[in-house]
Amino acid sequence: MSKYCIKCNKLLPISYQDNTCIDCIKEETFQKVKEYIMNNNVTEFDVAKEFNIPLRWVSEWIKKDRIQYRVQENKITFDDLISITHKKN
Repeated sequence: MSKYCIKCNKLLPISYQDNTCIDCIKEETFQKVKEYIMNNNVTEFDVAKEFNIPLRWVSEWIKKDRIQYRVQENKITFDDLISITHKKN
């Protein structure tokens, strides 16, 4: 019997505990993180702690320019890159 991700239909190992693949979990989490950072003045460490996710996920999103740092009131935080693009238009 094969097991597939309920979101994207990716083949999963039979022993995999969840019904959603890690890529889909990361994307779902990113969408929640994006909303969270748009409404809160936070650092990547704050985000990792708030969502109980590895800091490397947040660092990966920063490296891929999905989110980026901004300077606000002498504190380095980050904002969603898409919202910055929309503000310019």
